Amino acid sequence: MRKAIIVLTILVIGLFASMLVEVQTANAQYIQNGAGCPLVSPLNITSPSNATYSSNLLTLNINIESLFDDTIYQYVVVYCIDGQNNVTIPASSLSFDLPNGDTGAFTIVKCVGSVALPQLDEGSHCLTVYATYVRLNNTSGNWPVVIYGSNTVSFTINDGIPPAITNLSIINGTYLQNNLTLSFTTDKPTSWIGYSLDGTQNLTIAGNTTLTSLSNGSHSLVIYANDTLGNMGTSAPVNFSVDVPSTTKQSTVSLSIVEVGASASTAVLAILLVAFFKKRK
Repeated sequence: MRKAIIVLTILVIGLFASMLVEVQTANAQYIQNGAGCPLVSPLNITSPSNATYSSNLLTLNINIESLFDDTIYQYVVVYCIDGQNNVTIPASSLSFDLPNGDTGAFTIVKCVGSVALPQLDEGSHCLTVYATYVRLNNTSGNWPVVIYGSNTVSFTINDGIPPAITNLSIINGTYLQNNLTLSFTTDKPTSWIGYSLDGTQNLTIAGNTTLTSLSNGSHSLVIYANDTLGNMGTSAPVNFSVDVPSTTKQSTVSLSIVEVGASASTAVLAILLVAFFKKRK
């Protein structure tokens, strides 16, 4: 009788322990190193990687190694770019590599996903992939009901094309003033702009400006613009001339005209006086 009571006690304790393990395991969540859940390795983003790309059309590739295939868990994988809305990767884009055709549990299964990302703007981007694995209702066992995984990469799009500088207000020609407005446009955001006049060192400007006190004669102007990724754009040289009439020259000419006029008037007066006195004689 005493042995029966001991055996019964052990059975009750064992049953209670198994129920406790079931509850604890069912509530377990994903741990980054895969411990305590049926993942062999964390969710891996194989591309894009932490790098710089010249193309703005990229493909997202992921792989997950698990102890279960899609007959045990439903795989839901989404991605998010630069904090925008999550985009679900279609189930048709997920495939499972089962060694020797095995299915079910305790077999390392590789889930591979591939999907084209939308066209991205030039610059830096942050991509996060989230995966949720939900145990199917028709399965049993002391396995977590839900498992979570995620990974993030940062990358840059740089097409290597420098900014185009167009619509210059100063063009090839001659100007009759020595203060000229300099304006232009660029087709990309810029981190620095400047100009060089007559081959001198570049002068940094914040935007449109005015070239002042230009000397008479020929000049050459080049505009430079650096985009936010370090690509330097250069305008075609503008060759122009400044020809402002000199104020001193104008005064001299005016004075000469006055002097000539005065001399002529004096000569006429002298002739008239001579004629008058001759007539009286």
